[in-house]
Amino acid sequence: MGSQDDQAPIHFSVNKIAIIGAGPCGLAAARYLKEQNAFETIDVFEQQAEVGGVWNYSPRAPPEVPVPQVTPPDGPPEPPLPPEEGDESGDKAPVFPSPMYDLLHANIPRPLMRYSDLPISQGELIFPSRQEIQEYLVEYARPVRHLIRFSTRVRDVRLVSASDDPKDQWTVDIECLRTGELTRAGPYDAVVVASGHYATVYVPDVPGLREFHAAHPGIVTHAKQYRTATPFQGEKVIVVGNAASGIDIAAQISPVCRKPLLLSVQSPTPPHNLAHTGAEEVPAIAEFLPGPERAVRFTDGRVEHNIDSVIFATGYLYDLPFLRSLSPPLVTNSGRRVQGLYDHLFHIDHPTLAFIGLPIKVVPFPVAESQAALVARTWMNQLSLPTRAEMRRWEAEEEEAVRRGRSPKNFHVWPEGGDVSQSHANHDKSSPRDLSHHYSAVTKRRLPSKIKGAYKFFQIPGIHNLAGLPNVAFFPFDTLEAQAAKPERWTPSPNHPGSSSTTTITTTPSPSGWPSRWPSSSNPAAATHIAVPKSVDESDPRRRIDLATALQYGLAQGYPPLLSWVRQFVRECLVPDPPPYVPGPEVILTCGATDGFAKTLNLFVDQWDEGVDDPRERPGLLCEEVVYTNVLNQARPYGVQVVTVKADEMGMVVRGEGGLEDVLGNWDAGRGKRPHLMYTVTLGHNPTGVVVPIERKREIYAVCSRYDVIIVEDEPYWYLQFPSASVEEAKSRGQSPPPPPSTTTTTTTSSSSSTSGYPFLDSLTPSFLSLDVDGRVVRLDTFSKTVAPGCRLGWLTAQPALIERVERITEATTQQPSGFVQSLISELVLGSSPRNAAARSAFERLSLSSSLTSSSFSGWDTSGWVRWLEGLRGAYERRMVRMCKILDQGSALVTTSAVRETSRNPRSSSSRRPSASEFESDSDSDYVTDPSSEWTPLAVHTTPLLTFRWPKGGMFVWIRVAYETHPLWHAPRATPPPPPPPARTKPEQPPNNDNKQKNILDGPTLSIALMIFLTTAPYRVIIATGSMFDAVDDDSASGWAYHRLCFAAESEERVDAAAERYVRGVHAFWGIRDVERIEDLLGEWEAQRVNREGEEDIVRLDWFGGC
Repeated sequence: MGSQDDQAPIHFSVNKIAIIGAGPCGLAAARYLKEQNAFETIDVFEQQAEVGGVWNYSPRAPPEVPVPQVTPPDGPPEPPLPPEEGDESGDKAPVFPSPMYDLLHANIPRPLMRYSDLPISQGELIFPSRQEIQEYLVEYARPVRHLIRFSTRVRDVRLVSASDDPKDQWTVDIECLRTGELTRAGPYDAVVVASGHYATVYVPDVPGLREFHAAHPGIVTHAKQYRTATPFQGEKVIVVGNAASGIDIAAQISPVCRKPLLLSVQSPTPPHNLAHTGAEEVPAIAEFLPGPERAVRFTDGRVEHNIDSVIFATGYLYDLPFLRSLSPPLVTNSGRRVQGLYDHLFHIDHPTLAFIGLPIKVVPFPVAESQAALVARTWMNQLSLPTRAEMRRWEAEEEEAVRRGRSPKNFHVWPEGGDVSQSHANHDKSSPRDLSHHYSAVTKRRLPSKIKGAYKFFQIPGIHNLAGLPNVAFFPFDTLEAQAAKPERWTPSPNHPGSSSTTTITTTPSPSGWPSRWPSSSNPAAATHIAVPKSVDESDPRRRIDLATALQYGLAQGYPPLLSWVRQFVRECLVPDPPPYVPGPEVILTCGATDGFAKTLNLFVDQWDEGVDDPRERPGLLCEEVVYTNVLNQARPYGVQVVTVKADEMGMVVRGEGGLEDVLGNWDAGRGKRPHLMYTVTLGHNPTGVVVPIERKREIYAVCSRYDVIIVEDEPYWYLQFPSASVEEAKSRGQSPPPPPSTTTTTTTSSSSSTSGYPFLDSLTPSFLSLDVDGRVVRLDTFSKTVAPGCRLGWLTAQPALIERVERITEATTQQPSGFVQSLISELVLGSSPRNAAARSAFERLSLSSSLTSSSFSGWDTSGWVRWLEGLRGAYERRMVRMCKILDQGSALVTTSAVRETSRNPRSSSSRRPSASEFESDSDSDYVTDPSSEWTPLAVHTTPLLTFRWPKGGMFVWIRVAYETHPLWHAPRATPPPPPPPARTKPEQPPNNDNKQKNILDGPTLSIALMIFLTTAPYRVIIATGSMFDAVDDDSASGWAYHRLCFAAESEERVDAAAERYVRGVHAFWGIRDVERIEDLLGEWEAQRVNREGEEDIVRLDWFGGC
């Protein structure tokens, strides 16, 4: 951040953080930053030997303070007190006395004097003592204590990055107070200053004070030096100041000192506070008088003689001696303000420098917690700061408020209730953003259905219905029954391969070892019976599963029992607790992910027509370069411009040419609107099998937040994440195994370290929902991959305001999904839960066959659902491993040939392009010896054919086919290619680019030929060519070079055979040296478009995976 643009968005790249201070604010910062699991290093420097900051009491008071002192000192900071003589504890740490005194109690009630995640002890007094608070802070520090370097004083914090370096770097010079050793720590990417503001005392420069203090040393002190009332026994005492400490110290001394204690004030003390002190209120001191009488004169002319003690309870100055290298200076000359900050928190020029706890007269612990959370999320790019220009404008407005009447010394003093307002403001920053400016014109005009609004009256017990709805007696179905799988039918795979003795995934199915909680059979492969009765006696619609409700007209959100279950599953298992925004996401049921995306387009996209509408108004959709193209078929009729973003093996690229930042930041407005909608599959990407790690998701989310992009996250394969992929890939290829991933950071989220309660779910990489502090994520889920595609059932998750708009769309389009499907799925996932007791009771009353007893009625509940998903993952993972091993074995073509004497062979290394006739020649006359002779020397040739990474998730292997190594690569064609069609009508056609018109066998042409060749005997395999997934049809499209193989489409016993046939077919294709053979294959493609899907012997590695 060295190179600054006042109008540019601010992006952070923070991995290493230094925190100065382990008091209440520093501990809050350490806790919040650590719990994100997003930062490589967090070092906390604390000059004391224990945590607590100002609450860390020492009975030893500072022996003296500067009198007077109205500005921060220019010299070195105040030295600590040396360790006490004869300390038998062995702790030789120096002491920094705080303002804490012996009988101090907080002036904030116990329920507020705490952090949100740690209760404070239930004491007898409402105001906790300093001892209780110190013990509380020691307890609060336990999770971060290992991060703290005690007895370490920060001497200097210095910005070291160059002016043209976009990233701040800070060094921290520290001193070990036990040894005196000076070292330099860092560099750090960011620094939190939490050193407090109760160290440098403020003593006003009253006329005569300096001379008085010199003549009578020890009479004038500051509240920081007060410990107990005992030394003031019988003395004549003046306490200057009637803020909290002045009132409390006066109240403690008044009973023991000479009466009356004088309380010198600038403004009147509230009567109840004055009565509490037992003091006499006098005006401010106008002058300290010279002479031996130890006299002072007040502003009303009154003179008091023989003063024994004057205690200035006049507060403190801001002082940051370790940051004096920054220019302009941080602390004003008056010491009353830290300047150059936004929101009292972020340094405007260098927002990697943050100050927690500057405001005074606040409820400290909640404010520190709120500020710490704000800093953590901002540095993680989950919240965006305004531009520097906007932050400077904020500071200027605050300065103007001071000029209009607020005292300069009160710049960091919030008004009454200001701490609550600020905490709420910070809280509001975590509430979902208003995205209504992205709504389409149609969406904005949608109104709630009046008919649907009346449905609530149908739920009134005993209501007589004359409004509508068919009577249930006329429904021809009395029950809906099915034989369903038990959740433990499939064997799970390990969540953390390599973390135990089981380091290799079993590649063949095996019976489940899980204990059975579904008692219909001890055989995991056995079926269980579920049934939906005609009607049940249940008034709660969320618990009522019957045909009377499922087959009736209903609300657009979905069938209440299933909707309630899905909502609970999302909030408890897919979103952290607490959620990233308040009140958390809402859900609505859909007719599958395709339907969900169609409604999302309806929600956000206005129709744009070429030749009619302004090109600058054309909407855009961001996606990867290869994508499940059915979504594009949905978007293009709206006139949407597809805008591709470069991707790598970790998903969508954020920075660099073609990355997300480049695409959005350098957008040409002449092309259309900068895209505000992104479509992506991050957990088992279709077609590449990539699982986008949480770190990359944070980067993507930050850019989307900065450019106000809505993320549509389609996750049909979210539970199919394969932790064994990297390990098994290395084994298969004879490589060193990768280091095992951390099992504690896999599911890192933005706001919580809580878990779902299911180890399987907690082991998965989470979705964008876990980071969604803005409420800009729309997630699409489907039962198509977990139950069956024909269900046409799924759900959409988003912030409540978006769900309300989708509900309006649903009311006017599809209505809720089929009641048959919803009721069966409800029974499946809720069947054995207490919530479904009414349905089970009704089932028992039915006159069914004797073989169907009540014990047969056993759905899954949520734990059964998770177990089903875990088993599915295991089954698919084993298939993936088997297929990938076969593909690895056949990834290269190894051939031998007799060593040739001459280079007359047309395929020898030569810069000359061979002719067509030369490609057809493979005469043995090129050999100088008989190639069949056992004495003939042989050369081994390895030709790479297939390169791929084992998929980390999903159902597909994405393979790069090395067409450039084919013997006929760029060979002249025997016949010219046909003219291109007027428009691309089928996704499997080759791209319409310049190469197609060349009279050579280029990559796209060989790709078509290979696809057709693989369908012929004896291979008979259907694959999906990568061109089906090209997001755009131009010269940049490279899908022709790829195959997508699906390991989910074939039956269990045919998966290996299908992969082996594919490998043999590719090898055989590389044996074709006859251009005419390629022309024959292309002719078959062009002339007949033969559809071989119905032939019995063909195996399929292609089509599965539609949404």
